[in-house]
Amino acid sequence: MNTIKRLLCLMLVLVIGLACFAGCNERPDPSDKDESKTESSDESTEESTDDSDETVPSDLISGLEDYYKFADSTLPYRILSRSSTTYEFESASGLEGSAVEAAVFARNEEVMERCGVEITVEPIAGDWSSRETYMAAVRNNGKLSVGEYELLATHSVYLMNLAVEGLAWDFNDLPNLDLTKRWWSEAFYEKSNYNGAQYIAVGDIAYTLYSYMLVVFFNAQMATDLNIDEDLYDLALDGDWTFAKLKEYTAKATTNPDTPFESREFGFLANGHSVRNMMTGFEFELIPLNTEGKREIKILMPAELEAPYQALADFILETPQIYYSTNGENGSGDQNEIFASGRALFYTQMLGQATYFKGTMRDEYGLLPLPKYTDTQKNYHTGYRDTMTAVMVPFNVGQVEMVGTVTEMLSEVSYWEVTNEYYEETLKYQSFNNPKCVATLEMIRKSVDPSFALIYANCLGTCDSLLSNLIENNIKNGSNGSVSSYYMNNSGTWRSLLKDLYEDLDMIAQSRAAS
Repeated sequence: MNTIKRLLCLMLVLVIGLACFAGCNERPDPSDKDESKTESSDESTEESTDDSDETVPSDLISGLEDYYKFADSTLPYRILSRSSTTYEFESASGLEGSAVEAAVFARNEEVMERCGVEITVEPIAGDWSSRETYMAAVRNNGKLSVGEYELLATHSVYLMNLAVEGLAWDFNDLPNLDLTKRWWSEAFYEKSNYNGAQYIAVGDIAYTLYSYMLVVFFNAQMATDLNIDEDLYDLALDGDWTFAKLKEYTAKATTNPDTPFESREFGFLANGHSVRNMMTGFEFELIPLNTEGKREIKILMPAELEAPYQALADFILETPQIYYSTNGENGSGDQNEIFASGRALFYTQMLGQATYFKGTMRDEYGLLPLPKYTDTQKNYHTGYRDTMTAVMVPFNVGQVEMVGTVTEMLSEVSYWEVTNEYYEETLKYQSFNNPKCVATLEMIRKSVDPSFALIYANCLGTCDSLLSNLIENNIKNGSNGSVSSYYMNNSGTWRSLLKDLYEDLDMIAQSRAAS
């Protein structure tokens, strides 16, 4: 890297660090661990970072030397990324692009300088509809004695399929990489690891971790017009935002079926991803742990699951003020326009859509976490759209120490630079007007808690889609199938797939122990 470019990158890092102090309120640390976690996790977090330091450390990255060269010549660090999210790993515009693009560019330049590597990104089709293209490329790469890629980055759900085929390193075995650090998701680890082994990871290395979180947007003006006298932010911050409140306020909307659809108002906009994640918000796990500490699927749906699942299905199907969309990208194809035009009170959608509303909405809008099931539930739980990017290291990489170190550095520097710019500035401070947004967003971020059924969805026959599939079947066929019957008709297949999953993971563990 030439001298001018190095100086420009250094100046950019300093600017990003200073920008972190701007906004509608004093900002907490961008990715602080949840204090409700285990004592050991808290201790490792406290030791890893000084909470008072809001700029990227200049002399300490993950406990490594400032410059950690791995060879006399530059080594390649090649990322195979689905083409729709390559922006998380490279910036074609460099320092001349948007603030987030510039932060990505600066991160890569810094890591390349520290480690003496050349980061390149190869885009390839890899969205859900083209997943077989990406999966075939990874499987072909796995047949080589030394692979052509150091990092794989794509859709979290089908990436797990590839990991379960034995194509991945256990992140815990990669040198100089530490999953207890705050730039890796502890909640994802807790649900995804198998006997401590974790084959794919989620963290600040890819900022869809933030943009794909599911939240409930609300139209503040419409809430006033409907005589909702509670401050919705206070309702959430006080822990009182529940399913009952959602139903009560949704019913206040005047939805006239005789009004043309393009001008009709709604109380709640729902879609497949939001419905799946509302069960996460309700604190129910479709595949709970049994007394032996393993996940188990019963043949018949347990009563404690049937009641809340059926209650949510009935709410969606029987409430005239709800519009459930099967169109567009996660419903945003038509529901974004409805909400932006001021015709919906509540809208469950990805957090990143706030940037769209900021540029199009006249009404003031805000956001809430996914509601609790009842007011006896202690915490909120935030889910995410499963297309969020996860990363995996191929098991046949050549320079293992370099790969572990560079992957760790990319995630940590992202935490300090890219996350600050995207989450803290672009979302938190530029996309919302009410100062209470800061506390609410922090509460939402700290409550991210994916379900086991979501993480292993594709390995388990997409069982996490039980509710959305039932709702869409009932809408399409005009039927009234129950959640218990849908569950019973599919539980045999799910049980068999879960058994296969455990056998595959055991086989990987045994082969690694023997090698």
